[in-house]
Amino acid sequence: MIWLRFAIVAASAVAALLVPIEGFASEGARPVPPPLPFAVVDAEATVAVVAQSDGTVAAVELSSGQIRWRSPQGRWPLASAQGWVAVGTPDLGNARALRVRFLRPADGKLIIASAPISLPAVIGAEASWEGDGLTLGTGNTSVQLWAWIPRPKTSADARAVRLHVRWRTQSFVGGGGMRPPERGPISSGMALVDPTSGAVSAGPDDPARGPEPPPPTLPPSWQRAPGTIYWSWSWFGAAWSDAPRAFWIGPALAGFFSYETATRRLLLNRFGPREPVSAFEIAAGGEWAPQVSLDGRHLILSKGNAGVETFTLFELFRPGRAAPIRIPHLEPRFRSPFAIVGPSLYYAAEGDGVGGASGATSFPRWLVCVDWAGGKIRWSHALPPRVLPAPMAGARPVRGG
Repeated sequence: MIWLRFAIVAASAVAALLVPIEGFASEGARPVPPPLPFAVVDAEATVAVVAQSDGTVAAVELSSGQIRWRSPQGRWPLASAQGWVAVGTPDLGNARALRVRFLRPADGKLIIASAPISLPAVIGAEASWEGDGLTLGTGNTSVQLWAWIPRPKTSADARAVRLHVRWRTQSFVGGGGMRPPERGPISSGMALVDPTSGAVSAGPDDPARGPEPPPPTLPPSWQRAPGTIYWSWSWFGAAWSDAPRAFWIGPALAGFFSYETATRRLLLNRFGPREPVSAFEIAAGGEWAPQVSLDGRHLILSKGNAGVETFTLFELFRPGRAAPIRIPHLEPRFRSPFAIVGPSLYYAAEGDGVGGASGATSFPRWLVCVDWAGGKIRWSHALPPRVLPAPMAGARPVRGG
């Protein structure tokens, strides 16, 4: 399991409701439910629905970390909207089909189950969150899923909410000895699921429709500044380079990071459709690897090493309005992705690997909630582990979690 990105968690954040943030970075409005790593938050932002190691889902109260309910109706949380949380599970009668079930956030009761969504590959029981989607599969076949609720543009759209499920499959063939398997052809499609009737409308994939807005493009006037490098990242790696990766900070507000090598200054460069690029100094006198929250509104810089690591939390929506927050070393160890919701910092921690009899290595994981102002752990909740199978020549590794 690598990273739970926007495609599942932040897909939930496109709900139409807008509420102000309390506490740090309280100015402005943001969509709810907020994106959380490895979880789907209900529209009221009271519980986080997470996968469990026993093949069920559970609702964890954000305020206390207590489990409000468990349900065998699904294996993986998908998305949420007002009045329901969607979870996915393999269809018992067809190994090549996915069932979506809509649960009531307050108690986990089943509201309605969808018709099966047919897929061209067998769905495995294990799941991995590989950067840009939920990956399911068996053997040398992978099935990637993205689920989201489109932001309604009109009142009619709001009344006709449909859960969008995009899927993509790919096979891995050949291999043997030291030769890795080759990627086979990719197939894809999309299904719209009615949360009131469970009806499924299947059709071809539409790349123009997705769980998140397209990434922002740099202003036409942008040019690389002499003696400056730029932070660029994906969900599989990050580095300083000659060109920046722009990201959304808020509605119609984007930004990128630059680093002046001579002055050793880290700058946030913000811009909008009607706003030129404005640079704000974030830090000076050191070297950093910026870590941005799932919603793009916050930045964490770390100092030290894994043994004793301290952090500084910055607001990016209105830099300079709120003082940076110092956070002491965290155990379990902090790692991205992370989210800030009101007074809490959420991240997914991973422990050391433990070998099993089959040769596989299991890495325990937890969803951790921190009081960022005090630097204290509020609660943690066990998640399914990341499982690294024993090496096998010519086979594709499957990361479970």
